[in-house]
Amino acid sequence: MKFNTQEARALGEALTALERGDGRAFDDRLWLGFGDLCGPVFERLARGKYIVASQEGVMATRITERGRALLERIGQQGLATG
Repeated sequence: MKFNTQEARALGEALTALERGDGRAFDDRLWLGFGDLCGPVFERLARGKYIVASQEGVMATRITERGRALLERIGQQGLATG
């Protein structure tokens, strides 16, 4: 996945929240970082197997090992905060 610096930072914050089990903060960070594009970004993350979407809604979304690896790469670039 390719994102500009601001988007990568927002994605890092969202994935960090998800890693902590905070689906609400994950959703909020996606919305704040991507605005109207948060839905398509969510779909890209799910299709790419970075997250597992739940029938129970976005609050029950889980991060995968692939998502953790992406978060680590973002962190190595100094972009993940949380």
